[in-house]
Amino acid sequence: MIAIFLLIDMLSVLAQVAGWIGFTITNPSAEDTVFSILMAAFVLVILGLILQFFFLSTDKVVDKLRLDRHFQEETFQLNIHQSTVIKIATIVVGALLFADALPYLFKYAISYKRSSELGDRPEDYSTLTWFLFYAIKLLIGYLLFTNSSRVAAIIEKKRRS
Repeated sequence: MIAIFLLIDMLSVLAQVAGWIGFTITNPSAEDTVFSILMAAFVLVILGLILQFFFLSTDKVVDKLRLDRHFQEETFQLNIHQSTVIKIATIVVGALLFADALPYLFKYAISYKRSSELGDRPEDYSTLTWFLFYAIKLLIGYLLFTNSSRVAAIIEKKRRS
């Protein structure tokens, strides 16, 4: 679950990198453009390595942080089917994404509208980039919230195979 939240937070970093690249392309300076593209590539490689570590090496993370030691085991039984728990978790994650993205989406929409009304040409497209990022985040949250049964079915299908 932590890896999913990490992935969602890293999407905001990708939006920042996209705005950064857009700014350097619209304001070209040979040294700055090359440096910016190299830095963006470096950031994306580091993000990819972190995601790979958290998604594919979960056993190493548990061993390194000693998350499986020094815990007293207490049995707590719930008679809830696993797919029901997955549905609830999907609904909660979708609602959190939706609730987080909605105010920012309005903020950047109003900011973009005001700048276009004033006749400003957006030299850097950071406002538009952030608007698109939060629109996608809102859409993902909505889809997770409304399609929790399908998501649970996909996860159950993957688990069984």
